[in-house]
Amino acid sequence: MVDSGVWDPQPVELPPGKNVVDTKWVFRVKRDQDGRISRYKSRLVARGFTQEKGIDYTETFSCVAKWGTVRLFMAVAPVKGWLIEVVDVDTAFLNAPLEEEVYLKPPEGLNMPKGKVLRLRRALYGLKQAPRTWEKQLGEFLESKGFKRSSTDRALYYRFEKEDFIFIPIYVDDLLLVSNRDVQIQQVKKELEEQFTLKIMGEVNSYLGVKISRDWKNKNIALSLPQHTSELEKRFEGYLKDKKTSKVLGSPMIPEMMKELKLPEGEWKPEDREQVDRYEYMRMLGSLMFAALTCRPDLAYSVSLLSQAGQDPRHIHMQALIRVLQYLVDNKDLQLVYRGATGSIQPCIFTDSDWG
Repeated sequence: MVDSGVWDPQPVELPPGKNVVDTKWVFRVKRDQDGRISRYKSRLVARGFTQEKGIDYTETFSCVAKWGTVRLFMAVAPVKGWLIEVVDVDTAFLNAPLEEEVYLKPPEGLNMPKGKVLRLRRALYGLKQAPRTWEKQLGEFLESKGFKRSSTDRALYYRFEKEDFIFIPIYVDDLLLVSNRDVQIQQVKKELEEQFTLKIMGEVNSYLGVKISRDWKNKNIALSLPQHTSELEKRFEGYLKDKKTSKVLGSPMIPEMMKELKLPEGEWKPEDREQVDRYEYMRMLGSLMFAALTCRPDLAYSVSLLSQAGQDPRHIHMQALIRVLQYLVDNKDLQLVYRGATGSIQPCIFTDSDWG
């Protein structure tokens, strides 16, 4: 951070009327998709809740790629033989200059004079406006290199050169590079390295916690969540312990349960009407929603139905949610597979037209 000029080298007195933002050290053990330790990570972050709107920040919104966009590329790539690589911009936010005047409490270990503060010049992880500032910086750079921004997904950039092309869906600092030719990918990596420090991850095997397996011979790509599911199993072990059945659950929800959930509250059993910890309910629901949005469409209906009770969850909702989690754990090896052997990208749609 010192080398990158994240803050002015000399500490200053806090100007009148200005706010000081606190900091915190965060330490994490990073694991790969198989659960093995890949590295130990330390990061200094701003405690964004100590910021004041209108003084330290104004706008905070930033775009990230839709999972529908990512899945679309995963579906088309094996049919067309497209290449998919992933790069990570190292300490991405530190590249983005701040527009606001922000002052930082000196972090532990920097040995600054007491009562002094640091004038921030670049975005810091944890600042409310940091993702927006970084998105603007990256977008301006890509557009300077001839990329255009998609009108249907604002976090998708593309560039065509005659018959060659490259698409870049962006999720904060994770960039997918999708192209019909390796020379295009190498060129973009070289352009990015002129401006940013990159971690070159090579051919995609994981993206945002989703494991991606590609079978070039059979033209298949499979998406799954084994590591995410294992983490959920550990995190909610207390709930699963009492609900573990001897047989593997074959569905996230059964018809009888759906009917009960749709009944008026007055027709529920007294024990079903008991309130539960809303924080725990939302924590479990959010974890399952991530799975449903990424590569487990079999959870979509159940998660959608149970999310309607997020403001006031009851015992009946919690029991149904635990069943969905148990189903996910029991079937953690299920994969969403896109098959390209047919050579067709014509969409195939199924509908239960007779409501049978």
